[in-house]
Amino acid sequence: MNILSLPQDLRPRERLQKQGVHVLSDAELLALLLRTGNRAENAVVLATRLLQEHSLASLSRARLTDLQKLSGVGIAKACEIAACFELARRVQTFSDEKRFTVSSPKDVLALIGAELMHLQQEQCVGIYLDTRHRLLKKEIVFIGTLNASLIHPREILRIGISEGAAAFILVHNHPSGDPMPSEEDVSITNQLREAGEVVGIEFLDHVIIGKGSYYSFKEEKLI
Repeated sequence: MNILSLPQDLRPRERLQKQGVHVLSDAELLALLLRTGNRAENAVVLATRLLQEHSLASLSRARLTDLQKLSGVGIAKACEIAACFELARRVQTFSDEKRFTVSSPKDVLALIGAELMHLQQEQCVGIYLDTRHRLLKKEIVFIGTLNASLIHPREILRIGISEGAAAFILVHNHPSGDPMPSEEDVSITNQLREAGEVVGIEFLDHVIIGKGSYYSFKEEKLI
């Protein structure tokens, strides 16, 4: 029996529309995600069987290749399941980060140090804060060796303006492991300080991350 053969009050989509998403069981939610079943099972039956054989937690951790091995799950359904759980993880990460307050370079390291420390290519990240220096947004603003002729302050500040940020911090890594600033790093720092003053967004710091060490323009009293 396919989904359309079920009475309307038993169809997940109709139940969601009339009663809200919170009333649906795990199997019904998964069935909506899968959308279709197979020749032997409709989407609800397929979802119910998957959850009898595997917990939500194990499905959330499964690799794409592992999901494809599940009976009744092809590449399309495996991708849908993997994408759903990845979105959930990103929402949780975003929620946790939104409560994060940045008051020192060590906070910057806690927020993003592990992500940048071992990269083989330079990556530049903007950290945008509210008036209490709580995180509003962090975003990659440039990938590659920093060059004042390639990266412009307006591109970095555009994000801060759109987020209503009161302050921002620039962070980037040195793949060499040595965090000492280059002439380009110093030049960009000076440009950002001046541009921040013009648009009314305080430039708090420029932090360079090396391997096991960092350089803070603020700590060195250069900002």
